[in-house]
Amino acid sequence: MSIYKKILTHKKIILLCLMSGIIGVTSTMGIFILIGNPQILWADHSIRQSGYRFINPLLECEVQNKIERQKYIPFEEVAINRINEEVINKNPSVKVGVYFRNLNNGPWFGINENEYYSPASILKVPIFITYLKWAEKDPSIWNKKMPISSDSSFTHYFPPSKVLATNQEYDTKTLLEHMIKYSDNHAMGSLVKAIPTDLYSQINRDLGITVPGIKTPEDYLSVKDMATFFRILYNSSYLERESSEYALKVLSETDFNKWLRVGIPSEVLISHKFGERGYNDEATKKYVKQLHDCGIVYYEQYPYLACVVTRGDDFDINAKIIADTSRIIFEEVSKAFPRK
Repeated sequence: MSIYKKILTHKKIILLCLMSGIIGVTSTMGIFILIGNPQILWADHSIRQSGYRFINPLLECEVQNKIERQKYIPFEEVAINRINEEVINKNPSVKVGVYFRNLNNGPWFGINENEYYSPASILKVPIFITYLKWAEKDPSIWNKKMPISSDSSFTHYFPPSKVLATNQEYDTKTLLEHMIKYSDNHAMGSLVKAIPTDLYSQINRDLGITVPGIKTPEDYLSVKDMATFFRILYNSSYLERESSEYALKVLSETDFNKWLRVGIPSEVLISHKFGERGYNDEATKKYVKQLHDCGIVYYEQYPYLACVVTRGDDFDINAKIIADTSRIIFEEVSKAFPRK
């Protein structure tokens, strides 16, 4: 199935879910409709394919011919208030963006969700998606070997626990997994150099990403934009199901477990990617430090997507903000939907 046909098919499924004279507001990938009062929702039932551990492919949905009253997100107000009072208000010098989405049926909330940040290593996720899409068309890509990049401009505040030797060649799978699991910038550099320019540009356009250039602003993606990469994988709306499943499996094996992981039981799986970026801001003459973490929390009663982005002057403070925000979200989710 072509890229465009697959996207159109997914959109048709969503449109069928929203038929019967519904009026309101919807997102491209969502299936919930907000009608007037935010507490009133059109009751819909998505039908998803089972048999996968990390993805939940949307097949079709059924719409009831009635309107039911129910909470949009039962804990939304409490969670937002707690994040503001316990985290954001206590760190006024740090810009914080939060995006939360219920992955069962799509309702979401955000805090400064449209403000732009530098995506940093979150961009490794669309690079991963690019290779998986490429491999679906040309499986020989998996056998391609590349030398590891020796670009000394790559720096880490949170360095990878494992590094690849710069005097060796590695196959595509090894480089992709090292790029994701250990956030290895050198593996990423080798992979990006090997992507055909037209393919990279096309897939970035498909995903709604600006391909960074000389004139691209430092901050050009919102936390809501970054969350889209994970929704695309979870719904398997762009890649084939096996590719999406593999991507989220690798993302669940990252060894960076300090931020979103905090406050979440170890037995609850998380597929996530963090990003860090430090640079001199010409306007303020300050050294800016951005740290983000975005991913899917596979809480059985209520799987959800959470992304927290920060911009300040201290990576450790930024890290604590992400950890505290993640802890608050999980506490409110688990109180509203306790384990059986």
